[in-house]
Amino acid sequence: MQAESLAKRWAAAWSQRDPEQWVSLFTPSAKYTVHAFLFFRTGTNGLRDHFQLWRNSLPDFVMEVRDVWPAEWLPAAADDTSASGDGGGRGRYRVSVRTYNAGTFERDLRVWKATGKKMWFWGVVDFVVQAESGLIESVDEWYSLRWIVGEGESEYVDRDRG
Repeated sequence: MQAESLAKRWAAAWSQRDPEQWVSLFTPSAKYTVHAFLFFRTGTNGLRDHFQLWRNSLPDFVMEVRDVWPAEWLPAAADDTSASGDGGGRGRYRVSVRTYNAGTFERDLRVWKATGKKMWFWGVVDFVVQAESGLIESVDEWYSLRWIVGEGESEYVDRDRG
């Protein structure tokens, strides 16, 4: 397993303008869920559309990997109780990653108006990866939407202090 390497390649690809480098990290039928916006994309074309929409809205977007948790082998089925802990050799694992994300919100997203402001936010991403190919078959991504509504870091921190 190359969990940290994959996470860094994924983040580096997000920080580039070419969607093909990013899309090449996924299986052709991959599913990408963005929990913050309550939507998902599937397949190569859906992933490419997602990348282009995001990069058009935040053209200077950059992502950095801050933490990668140890990979976890996944069973192929709920009833798999193999002693090896690798899903009976079926070859899928989960990688959890914390990211730092930044850019300038220059163009509207479908449901949010651009602010023209620089922003940053923390993200958490879970990948499910096919061990044999090293390709991502699914992504679950979470982050706060506070950056979109124009709340700065101090507002975010102060509100959390209550």
